[in-house]
Amino acid sequence: MPIGDHAEIALAPARHFWKRALDPYHREHTNHSDAHQCQGNQVASRMDDSERSVRERSFGRRLAHLGAAWRRQIDHDLRDFGLTEATWRPILYLGQLPAPVRQTALARVLDIEAPSLARLLDVLERQGLIVRIRDEEDRRSNLVRLTRQGHAIEQQVRQAADSVSARLLATVTDDELQTCYAVFDRIDSALGARRDPSSRRPTKMGAVA
Repeated sequence: MPIGDHAEIALAPARHFWKRALDPYHREHTNHSDAHQCQGNQVASRMDDSERSVRERSFGRRLAHLGAAWRRQIDHDLRDFGLTEATWRPILYLGQLPAPVRQTALARVLDIEAPSLARLLDVLERQGLIVRIRDEEDRRSNLVRLTRQGHAIEQQVRQAADSVSARLLATVTDDELQTCYAVFDRIDSALGARRDPSSRRPTKMGAVA
């Protein structure tokens, strides 16, 4: 909160006291004024609730729009490498996850269907960016890892993603960024509880999920 707002809040009781003491009209009409103020607060509350409803309805849409626009920025920076969102995202995650990565796990992380991922991996394998081997623990699945060339491309993808993040978040303060992550964590927890009600458990005050 800006310092000016703190001062306004701190001075409000004193200002209200002197207005009541020096304004006879105010003393004569205290009850009427208080009742009017109460009605005004109720109207303001309803307006606040209405505004919150509007913001809640548009929140998911704006979040999805920002996510798509963010990825398009990365697409633009990676155009010289011949990569699209469909191909650079698997490369980026394969570079971040401990190798080798089970193909089914990669599909879950990317939130895409297994057949769609299989087709993407076919493309990346033909380009020499990944290799797939049979999973000995689950013969129905493959293990995926980046090749040396794939690791080089992953570094380029990570640099592009970091550059976009730095550019778009340049005017966001550390506190604002931390608040965003806290909101994301709370929404993620609500989604998890929605999927699995039995997983809901109490957490310590102030703990980050």
